[in-house]
Amino acid sequence: MFSNRTSFSDRTRRQFLKTALFAGSSGMLGVATAMVRRLEAMGAFQYPTGIQKLSGDVRVNGTAAREGDPVQWGDRVVTGADGTVIFVLEKSVYLVHENTDLTLQTETAEKHAASMEKILRIFKGRALMVFNRHENHRVFTPTAVVGIRGSGAYVEVETDKTYFCLCYGVSEIAVRGASEIRETVETTHHESPRFIYGPEANARIEPAPVFNHTDEELIRLERMVFRQPPFVPAYGDDGSGGGSGGY
Repeated sequence: MFSNRTSFSDRTRRQFLKTALFAGSSGMLGVATAMVRRLEAMGAFQYPTGIQKLSGDVRVNGTAAREGDPVQWGDRVVTGADGTVIFVLEKSVYLVHENTDLTLQTETAEKHAASMEKILRIFKGRALMVFNRHENHRVFTPTAVVGIRGSGAYVEVETDKTYFCLCYGVSEIAVRGASEIRETVETTHHESPRFIYGPEANARIEPAPVFNHTDEELIRLERMVFRQPPFVPAYGDDGSGGGSGGY
């Protein structure tokens, strides 16, 4: 006997995802998001996960990656000189550029033993990220520790300094190894990028320009999980502003 209830099959889900993303690209993201929320309530929708797009040499835990592969907490992602990858993990989206080495970790929060912190360690390279807005993340680099909640951010790591742009949201920036040097930043549209120098380079945090990431990239990443950056209503969904570069 067949049930009258039609299941939301993987094929149907993929087709819906394509339709909803097209709606977002044509300025109907609010309609698409409402559709997602309704399907969530029905228990019939799953957000995209894993690798959405890649090119060149990309490795997860030392194994060559392919589109559709999962990326999970505990994984190490490394890109070669020609490698770029976009992946989704728990409604956060990561665009990892070439020559980057990072790990994704969870650790017990220092003040709340029952909760877990989401930690991104970037040893070298650069990445643009849009985070799940209901979770706290921390980003570690050789010279910086940055606490972030529900934000979009770009990080670029060099040997003696870190470039950090809080594209929107709230973060606390500290010099690694000199935590007394810290700054809280709140932005809506790239207002306060910073260079963070470690103790071996005269520990300090300095204002910096905006470079190497764009509003268009942020819009595209947020759209993958049916969100939009807070600057979109004010500036228009045209990808203008926010520096140079692209993917």
